[in-house]
Amino acid sequence: MNDTNIIVIAEAEIKDGMVEEVLPQLEALVESTRKEPGCIEYNLHRDLENEKVFMFYEVWESKAHLETHIEQPPLQNLLARQEQWFAGPLTARSYCKVR
Repeated sequence: MNDTNIIVIAEAEIKDGMVEEVLPQLEALVESTRKEPGCIEYNLHRDLENEKVFMFYEVWESKAHLETHIEQPPLQNLLARQEQWFAGPLTARSYCKVR
């Protein structure tokens, strides 16, 4: 497996009535993550049909950089609040280029 350019797609649906509280937290996560070593791209997107659904599109230099990101306090703080903020579990899938 090629260990470069790891792509991550992470999705979450914010609970009813909590978008105003949670969105600034997600935006802060984006800003702090973009400063992490190995972060090539880290963007937050909102679903066009359901304004409570958000998706992170991430590009990392390597799997090691991604693993380091997962352990960082800003993401760990978000994960600690997922039952409070999200309608279901945060889902994430990682991909690497095939060819």
